[in-house]
Amino acid sequence: MGYHARMASERAQEPPAAPARSPHERRKRRLIAVAVSTAVCLEVLEALGRIGAPALPPPPRGRVVDEQLGWGLPAGVRFMWPGRGVTTHSLGLRGPDVRE
Repeated sequence: MGYHARMASERAQEPPAAPARSPHERRKRRLIAVAVSTAVCLEVLEALGRIGAPALPPPPRGRVVDEQLGWGLPAGVRFMWPGRGVTTHSLGLRGPDVRE
């Protein structure tokens, strides 16, 4: 079998072309690709933000560390706040004590 005959037989054995996709299917695939790439980018930005975030500063004088707010008022304390007397209850909030 000569070179040209071999090339002709190899060309004849090429797999058939994939069927053409409908415009609706192409749009759907593109939308999925955009959604996935957007989600990945946002996750990467979130991770970089958490890695590069500065440490929380210490609470101001007279305050205590609060995990949700950063700092809060101490529980059960009476003090002056710009010209007014303030009392905190058992949760460190102003006002009457609440029952849990």
